[in-house]
Amino acid sequence: MKNYLLAILFSLVIVPGFSQPKTSKKEKPPTAKEMEDMQKEMQKEMEKAMKEMSPEDKKMMDSMGFKMPSMPTLPKMTDKQIATAMEEANRIVPIRDEARIAKISKQPLATSAIPAYLNTVHGDIVKKLDPYTSESGEKIYQWAKKEYKGAAEAGNAAVGLWMMGKPKVALYIMSRACKDDPTDADNLNNFSSLLTMAGGEQYAIPLLQNLNTKFPKNTTILNNLGQAWFGLGEIKLAEKYLDSCVRIYPAHSQANLTKSLILESRGDKANAIEALRKSIKEGYSHEKEDRLHKLGYDLKDHDVGWDKYMPSDPLGLERFKWPDYPMNVTECETLKPKWRKFVDDCQEEIAELTEKQKLLEQKMTLAKQERTKNVLQAGYNGTMVNPFPQFAPKAFVKLKYLVDGRDGKLAYEYEMQTEKLARERGMAEELEGLYDKKLEVVRKRYDPLFGEGKENPMRAACTDENKVKNDFLAEANSLMRDTYRSFLNYMKRLLNDRMYYCQYTQWPDEFEFSKVQTELSWLNLIKDQKVYFLEKSAWCPPKEDTVATESEDSVLSQFDDMHCQYHSESDFLLASIESNCSELSVKLDLHLIDKVLGVDVIKIEGSFKQGDKDGLSIIDQWQTARVEFGPKKTWGYGYGPIRAEAKLGGSVFAEFSRAAGGMSDFGGTLSADVKVGTNLIKKMDGTQVIGEKRPDGKMSGDNSVWLFKDPSVSIVGATAKFSFMTGPSLAGKGFLSGLEWSPK
Repeated sequence: MKNYLLAILFSLVIVPGFSQPKTSKKEKPPTAKEMEDMQKEMQKEMEKAMKEMSPEDKKMMDSMGFKMPSMPTLPKMTDKQIATAMEEANRIVPIRDEARIAKISKQPLATSAIPAYLNTVHGDIVKKLDPYTSESGEKIYQWAKKEYKGAAEAGNAAVGLWMMGKPKVALYIMSRACKDDPTDADNLNNFSSLLTMAGGEQYAIPLLQNLNTKFPKNTTILNNLGQAWFGLGEIKLAEKYLDSCVRIYPAHSQANLTKSLILESRGDKANAIEALRKSIKEGYSHEKEDRLHKLGYDLKDHDVGWDKYMPSDPLGLERFKWPDYPMNVTECETLKPKWRKFVDDCQEEIAELTEKQKLLEQKMTLAKQERTKNVLQAGYNGTMVNPFPQFAPKAFVKLKYLVDGRDGKLAYEYEMQTEKLARERGMAEELEGLYDKKLEVVRKRYDPLFGEGKENPMRAACTDENKVKNDFLAEANSLMRDTYRSFLNYMKRLLNDRMYYCQYTQWPDEFEFSKVQTELSWLNLIKDQKVYFLEKSAWCPPKEDTVATESEDSVLSQFDDMHCQYHSESDFLLASIESNCSELSVKLDLHLIDKVLGVDVIKIEGSFKQGDKDGLSIIDQWQTARVEFGPKKTWGYGYGPIRAEAKLGGSVFAEFSRAAGGMSDFGGTLSADVKVGTNLIKKMDGTQVIGEKRPDGKMSGDNSVWLFKDPSVSIVGATAKFSFMTGPSLAGKGFLSGLEWSPK
């Protein structure tokens, strides 16, 4: 652990150049003297920053209990320690652990020997855990087993606790579940995965080898075997299992991630990039994106998978109608009042939205300040808080084209559209100039003919002047109608695309503010259309005044309340996850745990601060992994742990990353062959979906069309099936590392 802490320190103080991709020439580590000089320089920079800080910022830092860090208090390091730390920080694959590998029995673990093996492993785990964690884990296990009638459901509770950042109590509960039912393949696989992520690969391999004989070609087991051998530094054997996994399922997220590390360690950059691209397509993490960048590849939108339904008109802009453009002076009489009312209605709505915008801006400012405070406070306490919404980093890449255009040409396209609008408005103005000249000709011809004692050709003058006006209205308003139709259709798509992007990249308070801004933009666009109105010739005989009647096109439509149409929900007995676009709610049922079970969850795992009694930092609490889960009945029995390639029924996945400090991606899919007759898949309003899918994609007896258009999935209850897919980790990082080997 000491060397690991030194590696973290080294990564913080070393110059930025060391984080760049490796070259063929080995970087020379800095000396202790150079490190000391760098620390002093950093101290000067921090003191300078504090002096330049505004009084408001200082006050905020004081309110959060911040103190100025002091570089001289950092541990002193020798040249050898620095070199070791640099080597560890730059290590791509683990060092081969000869001692642990040698102690793994060459004889396969017989099924009959599994109960005794599990008893021994459980005893070793308890030795590493503090008594309170073991006692709490036992209470939770006994409750789950009694409440849900089986060890399998208790194993599901363990999965949920791990996903909530409670790996130690999760491992205890899973170990107990396997002891009680050593035939449950799902729990055995998940237990093996937890062992590997906790630094006990040597414990996991015999169990996984046994499962591999029972469920051959199961990609989850093959991956987990490869990851366990990788953690022990047995790279050739790890690669054998990982290759078998990706031959069956080429897109496997975790297997490809580890293969990329192995290929990179051999200098095969091209294939390392290709494997990493396959991995990130299946499950995104900023860590993967950063590694691709360091390998010399910039992530493209088509490299990232996206399962969130995109509605065609989320704001309801299609429903906004305005009066027709008048094509003659007669139509002007009826349409002009309607246009006047339409513009007035827009102005009234704009006034209301402007006031709403001011209130939302105030709320957004306060929310931003609170988020900034939380991020700074978390950093000061050694914890992690995501400064962006959960799916924002992924959306920045995948949905960038919505706000930048393909190949970054949106600004150019927008400029072309606005230039076209200005150009065609200019053409209309030219038509207006020609109209003025033609009208002047008509009036010069007829003016001398009117007066006392003259012929006064009212009918002819009326007809000729109206013809000039009607010709102009037909030509100019046709031009403007078509021009604005094209421009507003473009802007409609642009605004909808931008709001879909914002829905995943902005916090809810920011999104509400952006939504009002967009609504204001749309109202100003549609009310500012250029429409020409002309009155009939004064030479025409007057008619009785008519009152314009109301019609549907004179009533201003209302915006749709754009809300998230992507909703996925998962319940793990003691924990739950709800995903709604930018909002990802991940929570433990603290009331149940604290009040019913009498367990202090925080005490179980500590507060995730560096320097806890076990020496683990927040980084150690999380390992790279993937969890796939779905309705147990849909997966069927006898197939072993869920395979990543077997997307049957409703499936949900969650990707975890060490660098993300937890969950890095989350999503769900519904396959075309799903049979909905279970309480595991629910509608967004919480009611059950009952019936079979018809050929048109709808449900018999149900109108939940979204169920098949939108990949939203809800997995609830104790009868779900979960499978861990371990990711790569370097040896010695888990809390089981260094534990004496008991099984023979």
